Amino acid sequence: MVEMRGQSRAPALRHGNIFLVGPAGAGKAAIGELLAAKTERAFFDSNAVVQDASESTILEIFGSGRESKFRMRERDIIAALVQQSGIVLTTDAGIVVDRANRHVLTIYGTVVYLHATRTSQWNHMKKYLEAPSSRPVLRDKHPEAVLAQIECEREPYHVPGSEYNYYRAVLKEMHDERDPLYREIASHTVDVSDLSAEEACARILKQLGLA
Repeated sequence: MVEMRGQSRAPALRHGNIFLVGPAGAGKAAIGELLAAKTERAFFDSNAVVQDASESTILEIFGSGRESKFRMRERDIIAALVQQSGIVLTTDAGIVVDRANRHVLTIYGTVVYLHATRTSQWNHMKKYLEAPSSRPVLRDKHPEAVLAQIECEREPYHVPGSEYNYYRAVLKEMHDERDPLYREIASHTVDVSDLSAEEACARILKQLGLA
């Protein structure tokens, strides 16, 4: 299903830029790289740029308690990247929490929200949970807050092991906080839950009038 929003707000690509926002597990990087290739635009992944600038992995940054410094550096890097023209930029899932990031993304480009259901996110992410490079925000979430979410969760869990409930509850918490913010800044919303990167790219191109 494709939800079309705010067509009157974005009749053409602002500055020729396409900015992809959305939750972890939506496949932003893979879709963004393919989109850039098909539209002959330069591709940037904000997480990769921040890691290069910090000379540390995202996991190392979060694990050392430097998230606030990461977010400040991320804000500066986003402010610089968006002022280019003719790029595809994929962003960290939490980037919309910062008001300044939301503002510059809407000013300098056309924002596409890659929406994914929590089930889809979970299916995409569960294979990474045991990897050393697992999403740091999931690993660092406060257990008491997560347990409270599990208490209120009415959906049955279809995966084995109580440790998985932790991560599913975190995804719910993040969705509830960030979904309204993604929708606030997006000119287009594309549900990529059951799509391959190729299929998602095709739908985005159609939405943007580039197909």
